Amino acid sequence: MTAPPTTTDYEKLARQAVLLLNDAKYEEGVACLDELLKKFPKYIDGWYNRGIALSQHLSRHEEAIKCFDQALRVMVELYGRDDDIDLWHNRGKALYSLGRYQEAVESFNKVLAHKPNHRISIEGKAASLNNMGYYKEAIETAEIIIKLYPPGNPRTWKALSIKAMALNNLGKYKQAIAVVNRALEVNPKDDGIWQTKGHSLASLGKYREALMCLEEAIRLNPNNAEAKELKEKIAEMVEDFWGE
Repeated sequence: MTAPPTTTDYEKLARQAVLLLNDAKYEEGVACLDELLKKFPKYIDGWYNRGIALSQHLSRHEEAIKCFDQALRVMVELYGRDDDIDLWHNRGKALYSLGRYQEAVESFNKVLAHKPNHRISIEGKAASLNNMGYYKEAIETAEIIIKLYPPGNPRTWKALSIKAMALNNLGKYKQAIAVVNRALEVNPKDDGIWQTKGHSLASLGKYREALMCLEEAIRLNPNNAEAKELKEKIAEMVEDFWGE
C-alpha cells in the first residue's frame, strides 16, 4: 500500500489517527481518518485502517465494508490490480459478522486465489459454509488446514472445531466427539469447543457428561448464551429421567 505525497498536514493527521487507534479511541481515530481522507481520498491505508476500526472495534460492519471496497477501487485505479489479501480477508470477516455468508465466501476465495494456504481465510470460508448449511463442503475446507500442520499443532484447533460442528449438523455425533477431543487437546480454553462436545454428548443421550461440558463452556465464557440455554434444556431432561 502507498501513502499520499508527504506533507506536514498529512503527517500530522496520519500520526494522530494512529495514536488514537492505538489508544483504543476508535471514534476519535475514525473522525481523524475522515478528515485525512477528505484531503487524500486515494490513501489506501487510510480506508483500510478506517475499515478495521469500524468493523473490529465499533461493530459498524456495513460502513467497514464500504471502506474496504473503496480501498480496492482505488487500488484498481492506481495500480490496475485488486490483490491485497488483507483487504479481501477483512472484508470477508465483516460480511461474516453480518451473516452474509455467501458474500463472505466470495471474499475469502479472492484471498485464496492469490494465497491458497492462507489459514485464517480458509477458516472463515469453512465457518461460512457451515453456517450456510453446506456441511460436507465445510468439512472438506476445514480439512485443508488440518492437513497443513502436524497433529496437535495449535493452528488446527479452529478448523477442528468447525469440522466437529459440521459433523454435529450431519448427525455424526460420535465422529464429532472424536474431532472435538482433538481440538481440546490443542486448545482446552475455548468455550465453543466445550459447547460443541456438550451438544454431541446430549444428542447421544449422555446428559450428565454433556452438562459437565456445558458447565465448563460457561465457566470459560459466562456470556455464552447458547451454552446456558442448552444446559437448561438438558437439566430439565435429566430431572425428568432421574428426578424424584
